[in-house]
Amino acid sequence: FTPGHASGHLCFLHHRTDAVFVGDLIASAGTILVNPPDGHMVDYLESLELVRDLAPHAVYPAHGWMVTNPVERLQFYIDHRLKREERVFAALQRYGKAATVAEIVPDAYSDAPPAVWPIAARSAEAHLLHLEELGRVVKVGARWVMP
Repeated sequence: FTPGHASGHLCFLHHRTDAVFVGDLIASAGTILVNPPDGHMVDYLESLELVRDLAPHAVYPAHGWMVTNPVERLQFYIDHRLKREERVFAALQRYGKAATVAEIVPDAYSDAPPAVWPIAARSAEAHLLHLEELGRVVKVGARWVMP
């Protein structure tokens, strides 16, 4: 059971080959959308760690090709998500007042083309919800603020 990307997400371990069929947990290229309310960032990070700690020989994502360095790739996803979360937090700090997700995205995702910002906004919301769970931000209506 590997929730996070979606609440009912599953991965399957093939014992004989020590491979994991990871579905939408990771992709061989790009990143995976964690889209609230069904997607949940803490669950996603824990699921990445769970599969990483299995130390599989290979993983087979639903999108792309077989990943032959799965421990490294799974750690990349964990690191990427945590770094992005800090960018979202820093963007809110720089905004200096209560901000909507749409107001934060251009700063937090300045390294991504504007065409993907609507999708990035969904991930940014997942990060803000995680930051709220950690007590680092608060949601007031449709805006986010520092406590």
